[in-house]
Amino acid sequence: MSRSVTVPCNALLDITFFGQAAQEGETCAKTQGVNIYSIGLNQTEVPVWESFMEQLLHFHRKNPTYDGRFLVQRYPIQEPLVTPKSDTAYPHRQIKMHISNIEGRYTDPYIEDPVNAFLHESRHHFQLSSGFDKLAV
Repeated sequence: MSRSVTVPCNALLDITFFGQAAQEGETCAKTQGVNIYSIGLNQTEVPVWESFMEQLLHFHRKNPTYDGRFLVQRYPIQEPLVTPKSDTAYPHRQIKMHISNIEGRYTDPYIEDPVNAFLHESRHHFQLSSGFDKLAV
């Protein structure tokens, strides 16, 4: 029995967010700013995660109009690794965890630069302990 499901591109957000993306109605609104950073990890360093959560709390206190998401997907890699490279186009099959959304959402355009700087720096810190020599997304 296969657990793989093909999802059409126009349903990807809704499937990824368990039906919440379409219900919110803000994702594509003209006044809604959304910045998304992602990264693949091969290992988990608890102090890095703790530090990120502390920095996120501090950032939110400084920018109360910031609304963010943090989506993590973790799964075994045995099956992807036994699939011959010639049978797939999926890169970085050795990734054990995706932080698929370090996301910033806001309606105040004045916090766009601070949001981008925070998300970029956060992804960089995860990358340093990711278990990969280069950024894997």
